Amino acid sequence: HNADNGTPWPQAPFGSWRLWDTHVQWTYLQPNKGTWNFVKLDGLVALAQTHKVSLLLPLGLSPRWASARPDEPSPYGEGRAAEPTSMEDWRVYVRTVAQRYKGKVDAYEIWNEPNSKDFFSGNSAKLVQLTCEAYRMLKAVDPSIIVVGPAYTGEQNVGKLEDFLSGGGGKCIDVVAYHLYVALSPPEAIPPLVKRIKQTMKRQGGEKLPLWNTETGWFIQNTDGTPERKVPHYWLRVRGEQSAAFVARSYLLGSAYGVDRFYWYAWDNNTLGLMEPTAKLLKPGGTAFGIVARWMIGGPRPSCTETNRMWLCKLTTKPDERRRVVWS
Repeated sequence: HNADNGTPWPQAPFGSWRLWDTHVQWTYLQPNKGTWNFVKLDGLVALAQTHKVSLLLPLGLSPRWASARPDEPSPYGEGRAAEPTSMEDWRVYVRTVAQRYKGKVDAYEIWNEPNSKDFFSGNSAKLVQLTCEAYRMLKAVDPSIIVVGPAYTGEQNVGKLEDFLSGGGGKCIDVVAYHLYVALSPPEAIPPLVKRIKQTMKRQGGEKLPLWNTETGWFIQNTDGTPERKVPHYWLRVRGEQSAAFVARSYLLGSAYGVDRFYWYAWDNNTLGLMEPTAKLLKPGGTAFGIVARWMIGGPRPSCTETNRMWLCKLTTKPDERRRVVWS
């Protein structure tokens, strides 16, 4: 969240950075109809280029002046969860951003967690329309841009993803996105959720599309004195070394079961982060992130199986080399 304001660049290798909760969505870029402010986003894009990581930029959060319901409350500010009144305002926003960052931002995600009224208060048909208009604008600017669908979240909202795909949204995306939060469960709950999503994609003719998990995390204990939010009843609280195990198992299982990108939420988040927010030191989960990345980069997709609650992940297909991760 704060790469431009106090968070050291991670030493762990990673390939892509998702710019959510970095104050660079529509409402921040175009505070008034005729006014643009790209200072912050320009800085983050330059930082990503310096470190040679790709960017995934979510599009959304209507400015109040453009909002269909400007007085509607949301955690991000009045009117911001609503769709825009004018589709032309949406087109101008998408086209302006895509033209400015052509060749610098390679993937755009449409909105965020539309199953929650906190983020999107419109209906599925409106979301499909916004997605297809964005697809048309982005591809007109640069056909190589990757258009990522809106990411629903939670085990109870796979049906809403199906509604989006069946309503025409599946024809206007290059990637299916989902947020694989299994908040009350350990990482072993991820494979069954991925299987359900993949079955949904297949029913709607999208089985050949990649699946990206653009957010996952758990509440991870801070030990540097940073105040923590009260943990909701529907979240596990992960402590100490357990965060290393959760990170390792999440990435191995996600990849093994067909997730092509896996974004943690978020490196320097105060409650789900992999580093101590104040001390700027790695939590065990942050250390594990770097170790597991080095295990996996350049190798084949892990092959993971479970027998009597014992998990085995194989990290190589070479007959003369054994690299395995085992846990129960």
